[in-house]
Amino acid sequence: MQDLAEQRARRDLKRIRQYLDEENYAAAVAAAEASILRFPRLPAARYWAAMVHLAQGRQRQAIERLREAIGLDGERPAYYAALARAQLAYGDVHPAIASAMRGVALNPLSVAILDGLAQVLREGGAHEQALLLIDRALEQRPRDPELLLSRSFLLRSLGRDDEALDVLQRVIQVAPAHGRAHWSLSRVEDSDAAGHLAALLPLASSVDGGSADAPWIDYALYHRLESLGRHDEAVAALQCGAARQRRRIPFDASGNARIFALMKSHLLAWEKATDKVHAAAAGAGDPVPIFILGMPRSGTTLVERLLGNHEAVVQGGESHEFATCVQHVLDAQHHSFLDEPLARRLGELDWPALAALYRTRLRERFGSVPFVTEKLPANYIYAAAIARALPEARLVRVLREPMDNCFSLFRQMYSGVNPFSFDQAELAQHYVAYEEWMRQVAAVLPDRLLTIRYEQLVSAPVLVGRALYRFCGLEWNDDFADPTHVNRPVALPGTVRVDEPLHTRFVGRWRRYEAALQPLQRLLAAAGLVQRSA
Repeated sequence: MQDLAEQRARRDLKRIRQYLDEENYAAAVAAAEASILRFPRLPAARYWAAMVHLAQGRQRQAIERLREAIGLDGERPAYYAALARAQLAYGDVHPAIASAMRGVALNPLSVAILDGLAQVLREGGAHEQALLLIDRALEQRPRDPELLLSRSFLLRSLGRDDEALDVLQRVIQVAPAHGRAHWSLSRVEDSDAAGHLAALLPLASSVDGGSADAPWIDYALYHRLESLGRHDEAVAALQCGAARQRRRIPFDASGNARIFALMKSHLLAWEKATDKVHAAAAGAGDPVPIFILGMPRSGTTLVERLLGNHEAVVQGGESHEFATCVQHVLDAQHHSFLDEPLARRLGELDWPALAALYRTRLRERFGSVPFVTEKLPANYIYAAAIARALPEARLVRVLREPMDNCFSLFRQMYSGVNPFSFDQAELAQHYVAYEEWMRQVAAVLPDRLLTIRYEQLVSAPVLVGRALYRFCGLEWNDDFADPTHVNRPVALPGTVRVDEPLHTRFVGRWRRYEAALQPLQRLLAAAGLVQRSA
């Protein structure tokens, strides 16, 4: 009888996996739940049920099933790796790290599990531990280009730049057309630009234009040509790469516009109940959050570094903490940071519950430190909600000259964020909507939002720094004007290392490519944000 039960259980699990491979999620869920009823002590049925939930973006349900599986069998690294991945997708970064570390303690041997645990730890900022796992995986697959690339990224994050460069070159040796490796190598300033360009030129003309590698190679070519002063060729490569990446990444411009419209209506509805000045609503010992927001590539990292020079400030880096709390309070599970269905539901928020959850999670992460920065640029879309929920929060917006900001976005390769940045018209439309939204926030909440201009920050850091510190309730010291003065680590990844004092080299860089950027400039000028060139 026992052998018959085992055979039936194996058939159940095979059927679940088959449905999952076919993306027949309804059948997979039904088969998994039926197997759980038949074999209530079988942890694998719960594990595969969780895999189905994860494939559907139902992270909370996946977490519940995985915890049940671990309760029945707590000695399987795969269960902890899956739990960590589900918790990370649900926004619970620190529980995800804890689950990953429990999986590591079970000494996994599978390359897939080692890699999966390493990715969770890397996302959570535990770079040293992630590197150890990648190295263990490489012992089994020393020529795996993806493992090597992960190792290079981790070494770079740890400041071991020479080793990271060596590993990048190793990736290209084993996978000569690996687009992301070439792109990463092109951004290393002290590498051999001319030699790399000689390898890129024939590769760019021979690679399949529809492949995932093609746009990365185009962007690598752009960086190399620009560094050598060949600007006409550089911008042609950039435009080619942007067009290819745009074809690969969906973006709904009309849906994007509707989200901004919804947020404007929420702002007006919340206005009377929102404190217009900072108030001491947090409890004793709760950190005061300083949200640094703005368009990506606007200078938020520099502002966080300036604030981080003060001993009372912990640099939180980039996290989705506030957005995660919003989704948890609404019991919503969404794949994006803020999509249209979620934006429609923001009027349902239980504000005391949202504030309590956010403060609890902040306290769990940082303890009773005085101030914590949160520099996720995209928090601009939640600016009104942050002001409504957290009277004690400081909101600092970084504003950069529109053409410089937009060009900095256009020239940057992204794989899963900022999908509006690959087309000049869509980029301009998004920027105009963003600017209109932030102007309305500033008009409704003038004392809750401080706007810092990037160009003033880099040219007169002492004057800007004093105003910034005064707004945040901190005491200024002129030494703080150097972002490298104190190089404390950030609590989470997402912050680019700042290795040099403030400079103005990037101001006006877009003018090298003024002719090619006419579509962008024309649309921004029509909105009154820039002047048309003569």
